Amino acid sequence: MNADWAMVAITAIYVIATICIMRANQKSAKTAKAQLDEMKREHDETARLQIMPYLRFQVGERLPVVDKMLPAFIINVNEYEKNEDAVGVITVVEVANIGQGLAANLTCSWNDMEHVQEYPVDYLRVEEKKGAHFMFLAKRGTSVGVSSYFTLSFHFTDLLGNDYTQDVELNIFAGENNLEVKAYKSYAPRLTTEEEEK
Repeated sequence: MNADWAMVAITAIYVIATICIMRANQKSAKTAKAQLDEMKREHDETARLQIMPYLRFQVGERLPVVDKMLPAFIINVNEYEKNEDAVGVITVVEVANIGQGLAANLTCSWNDMEHVQEYPVDYLRVEEKKGAHFMFLAKRGTSVGVSSYFTLSFHFTDLLGNDYTQDVELNIFAGENNLEVKAYKSYAPRLTTEEEEK
């Protein structure tokens, strides 16, 4: 009888030990998978950064352009009504790729993606730059003038298919008889999320 109880105890210990070993193996496998996933994420991020395009912008009337057709973009800065008196300016926005890889599928948007238009080049190689004419229109200002801040968003992809957005903020001054780009500031490219694309 004692031998039977001893066998039961040994079997119970064996079962408990087996369960503990299985749980430890599962935990170890989960930890190893998490470490592998993190290593893959770091590898992918390093690969992305090694070929990430980075755009530099210049704004000025005398910069060279892709073609002489005027203008490539017509932008209503402060949403003036068609029957209102407006002033305008045609200027060049030059885009240069100073990053590590090709910038493809280049588009420009404004008014929170309400307007999206292809930039007049399919892609920009490293150290390549192209300019396009932009016509800005705004409601005529008063004698002291009116300043507006306006954002152009440039969208592009890298060779791995990652989508980026890079913004340029313009300070546009509308006077009684003229419109002028007073200053501009550009920001670093950011990965475009699926929510931003919607």
